[in-house]
Amino acid sequence: MSRPVEGWSARQADEPQCVVQTRAGAAVLLDALARAVSSAGFRVRSVDGGFDAARGISGGYLLSEVVQLPLMTALARVELQVRLATDVAPGDDARALVTCVAGAHELGASKRVARALTRASTALERSGSATLVTDWSAAWQRGTDQAV
Repeated sequence: MSRPVEGWSARQADEPQCVVQTRAGAAVLLDALARAVSSAGFRVRSVDGGFDAARGISGGYLLSEVVQLPLMTALARVELQVRLATDVAPGDDARALVTCVAGAHELGASKRVARALTRASTALERSGSATLVTDWSAAWQRGTDQAV
């Protein structure tokens, strides 16, 4: 069984990204990720080469400061992009890049996404596919020339 996925640190909250790699096919990988992210309360929208996912409302953080502090985790806007890596040779493991493009600093965002990735990894491993989730890296750690 895979180890639980750790959330990103405050230092990595500049568009944190990790890679999910599995022996299962690309479609199976995307399906597992979409199901896990959806069960974490994200709305999933298919796009070419992956999907976008969002939860919360714009301005949710400001509203929660006025109404009540615990609402921050429920209302804060968090957006993810999940894209299949295009540099995968035939026969290689499928890889998906998971990037938090908005809301990475929001309270609870890191933990919520990490739990969703743990669920996806566990589901893939239960189906017999070895799965690896890399550690998070920030945009400044990856550089600007990373191919997707």
